[in-house]
Amino acid sequence: MTAKDIIYIKLLPVHNEPTRRLLICQVGGQEQVCEISIVDANPVEVALTKLNLGAYTNDHLIDVIATWLNDKVRQELIDYLEAVVAPNRHLRPIYNTIELMQKQYKAEFGDET
Repeated sequence: MTAKDIIYIKLLPVHNEPTRRLLICQVGGQEQVCEISIVDANPVEVALTKLNLGAYTNDHLIDVIATWLNDKVRQELIDYLEAVVAPNRHLRPIYNTIELMQKQYKAEFGDET
């Protein structure tokens, strides 16, 4: 295996942009960088299109990279959404109480308003 056969991929956050990531890909000594949004509909397809890895590798390896990148982007999105929701977690008991009150009201009075 030579340095030409190694593909190095790294996903980094973009400063002051919580939904943007820099994708750094090094293939055979050549480095490519593209920026993606983790909230886009198909961020992995966008990244793979921008990087044009087909010129450097075969379809099987591109599928492996896409699977890894898809898992990584999905986890980044989950982490981002949890960080957005976290400040409001203290309100959950209030929401639960309101839902219980609504269910009790509907049970007693039906759909009357």
